[in-house]
Amino acid sequence: MSDLKDLKIMYWNCRGALSKKADIEKLSESYDILFLAETCVGPLHDFRVRGFDSLRIDSNMANVRGMIVLIRNPITYSPIDLSSMIDNSIEALGIKLSSNKSHLFLIGAYRHSPSPPEIPLPYEGKLAWLDEPFSMEELYAVLQSVKSSSNPGLDKKLARNFLSKVVIYGEMDLRIKLNDLKVIEDYARFRQPQLAKCIIVRAWERINQLRPLIGPPRKFEIFDYPYDALTEKIKINTIVGMRRKSEKGFSDTKMILTDDTKMVITELYDLERDSIIVYTDGSRGEHSRSTGAIVFENNDYGYKVSLNGLCSSYTAEAFAIKAALEIIVNRDFDRCTDMIVFSDCKSVLETIKNNHLNVYKNESLDHFVWQCSRYYELRTKLVQELRLRKVFHHVDVIELIKAEDWTTLRVVFNFIKKIIRII
Repeated sequence: MSDLKDLKIMYWNCRGALSKKADIEKLSESYDILFLAETCVGPLHDFRVRGFDSLRIDSNMANVRGMIVLIRNPITYSPIDLSSMIDNSIEALGIKLSSNKSHLFLIGAYRHSPSPPEIPLPYEGKLAWLDEPFSMEELYAVLQSVKSSSNPGLDKKLARNFLSKVVIYGEMDLRIKLNDLKVIEDYARFRQPQLAKCIIVRAWERINQLRPLIGPPRKFEIFDYPYDALTEKIKINTIVGMRRKSEKGFSDTKMILTDDTKMVITELYDLERDSIIVYTDGSRGEHSRSTGAIVFENNDYGYKVSLNGLCSSYTAEAFAIKAALEIIVNRDFDRCTDMIVFSDCKSVLETIKNNHLNVYKNESLDHFVWQCSRYYELRTKLVQELRLRKVFHHVDVIELIKAEDWTTLRVVFNFIKKIIRII
């Protein structure tokens, strides 16, 4: 054989080679190497095919069903010792082929279906054979998206998107889990070659190929912001825009006037006169690229950026506002204490207004009573005791305290203690 790529290889779970020898000899005319599983050929049986060498595992015990590999002459080969790589639940034969300084390794394996998979020593104690290797918090988003997705290929995109964030911002523990998942799945596919790779592993392999383009890991930007910047609402004013929109003959150029800025700065917000005034705009043509523009009032510079044609005017406007904020942060504006951004896209401003962490601070004290549905007798007894005390409405602990109804309170808290003891 001049080229190993020209070899024709077949794997057949024949389930009895002796009774199917005629079929095997017919197949040998079309194939160069045949792996036969569940041959049921014992050491006393002479099984040969003309023109072929053979390696075999004899079926000499109840849990060994036998395997044979037939190699056409004059293919050069050598057997591979797999005894240290497999357990008792697997029968496997391997050969190494050599031709013109090239080598090919072939392994035929069969696992006994009733036998549970056993983890070899290198994998013992490592993720317990994929037993909850991830927490639901780590994979909830991508798994839910994959389950609910009916768009072909969307599950792969969502997985790659999730894992790209893991590469950039994820913790080292999560990356180790993904690497271990890949190693263990590779081992599982070695034992059962017909298994397909899961979406997470395929996406993780692809993301690892793109790591040079993604760049090194870094800290998530939100952790670098002060707490007040994340929780304090941004002041968005739409009254000025609605007032101007109702005026006849109004144009955007009239907005850039001293009277307008004076009204916004001094009358509405009582800001300093040297505040930064920024005008942003985003547009998109039907057959042209989207553009975002930024103009700083009282300065001699402006900015314009060209975006992908798939971007909407909303995206262009949002990008312009983002770029304006980055410019203000990166430049030296020490004299200015306040900043005002004028935008003609109300939807973007509403998004900015609503995109904050709403941290609710509860100043009152509330008590919550959990009634477990499994303990019906205890709950029934509680209801009966409360009815004896003429308590027919929903039990509010706060109201009972205010009314100083200590007898009813004692009944409720005794019920809670019983529940805690049972759990």
